[in-house]
Amino acid sequence: MNTTGNVTVVITYRDSLVKAVTKNIIVVALSIFINYINASLIQTFRKHQIFYANPRYILFCHLVVNDMIQVTLTVSLFLVSYILYKINASVCCAFILMALFTTENTPLNLACMAVECYIAICLPLRHTQICTVKRTLVLIGLIWLASVISVLPDLFITLATVPIAFFRSEVFCLRETAFQNPVLMQKRNVTYMLYMVLVWLIILFTYFKILFTAKAASIDAKKARATIILHGFQALLCMATYAEHTLKQALQQWFPRNYPDSLFACYILFQMLPRSISPIIYGVRDKTFRKYLRRHLTFSTKPRYILFIHMVINDMLHLILTVLLLTITYVLHLLPVSLCTVFILLIICTTENTPLNLACMALECYVAICYPLHHGRVCTVKQTHAVIGFIWLVTVTSGMSDLFITLASSQTDFFHNMNWTFQGEYKDNFARALTKNIIIILICIAISFVNAVLIHTFHKNETFSTKPRYILFIHMVINDMLHLILSVLLLTITYVLHLLPVSLCTVFVLVLICTTENTPLNLACMALECYVAICHPLHHGRVCTVKQTHAVIGFIWLVTTSSTATSSATE
Repeated sequence: MNTTGNVTVVITYRDSLVKAVTKNIIVVALSIFINYINASLIQTFRKHQIFYANPRYILFCHLVVNDMIQVTLTVSLFLVSYILYKINASVCCAFILMALFTTENTPLNLACMAVECYIAICLPLRHTQICTVKRTLVLIGLIWLASVISVLPDLFITLATVPIAFFRSEVFCLRETAFQNPVLMQKRNVTYMLYMVLVWLIILFTYFKILFTAKAASIDAKKARATIILHGFQALLCMATYAEHTLKQALQQWFPRNYPDSLFACYILFQMLPRSISPIIYGVRDKTFRKYLRRHLTFSTKPRYILFIHMVINDMLHLILTVLLLTITYVLHLLPVSLCTVFILLIICTTENTPLNLACMALECYVAICYPLHHGRVCTVKQTHAVIGFIWLVTVTSGMSDLFITLASSQTDFFHNMNWTFQGEYKDNFARALTKNIIIILICIAISFVNAVLIHTFHKNETFSTKPRYILFIHMVINDMLHLILSVLLLTITYVLHLLPVSLCTVFVLVLICTTENTPLNLACMALECYVAICHPLHHGRVCTVKQTHAVIGFIWLVTTSSTATSSATE
């Protein structure tokens, strides 16, 4: 059976560590890019009711949502195949079914969009009568129904022919391993052939009809013709999935030792590529959609928002890596040291990026408030990108030094071991310790100076002391100053005194923990205040008062102090 051959090849020829990491990074980067673009398009659609009444945009938004689900599912399966390798068969069946639904939806959706465009150009007087919102929603339901009818028989036949014990076993998650009956292979080939013929007939029919209409040299017809050509190109890529199984079988026979690479190439070409270009073809090219989309991208010209979005992306990356590492510790327990090193270095870089990014945001805010006339010249988009590059340079330089020391002092075999921690203890020499302390102290002075200026500005203007937003903000500034001074002081003491009385150390650590935990709580309160101000403006003056703001700040300190004191008492 082909299934057994496929799985055997994958098991026999597994990727090396470097190749596996490279493939996963490429796939995850592409998925983040695709989902980010698609999320922006969905947000644009959701924010403007003009799109709700247009069948073209409803179909397009359905395509985008469908592709986001498909990309998320297939990338999850891709990662699982490398991290866990085998998963429970029942879970695999659920993943495969949803992935198949969304994969088969795409060419059908594109065919419907081509028909709508044909009616708009060739039958403009009947367009509003034929293409209504209600019929568009019914059509989307029929698309899903067609995909479900095509795929669900695989599940029913498998349930009828495979022992129940199979669903409790673990398999390498492919369609061929989840649904193994040979009849399903024949059924899939027939179904895919019918789909391919149907969709291509629709595409070709609409294309030639619009081509004939374009002879009148109408601008709209020319644009529609170009759009239909792109529809055909997109449909060609998406319908290549119908021939993907045949192509994989041929590649397995031609290049048996490179079959994992062939699977990866097919996945990129037939799954990721079509969904990476569809937002550009159908969203960015559309004049109306592009006009509203541009409004959501105006932040890209403001240094403040560029720094903010960099921090958001950095924190997302950090969170994903740490959660992934935490999950691996429970699932695999041990990991190759070389792969662990990559994870740890990325986590260190993203962790160290955040305070540096916040410092740069504080500087930008300081220039905007204290030197408004110079702000446009000092804080440009180009300089902001250079600052972000410098942030990464500083953190990468800091992290890579640990790697180089480890490479120089450890045996090569160490990186082939299954371990989590770096072995050995490396104490800084005098020059390195002095350099680190000078850098930290200079950064601390710069941040503290900016924060001090903000505090001084707050106290000099009484208008700030009556607004809850600025009270919460200045509390965060003071809290961060205290945290920064204490942490730098503790770092300096570790180099100068090396040891410290436990009682004094306890006080330092307790205050540091309190100030660290205060920051996210303070940010949450600021977000709530902003939410009330925008979503419930009539209640803002009653809900957000100065007295209640001071009470909230007291409650923040009460929560963090109680949490820290409880932990200390327990230990």
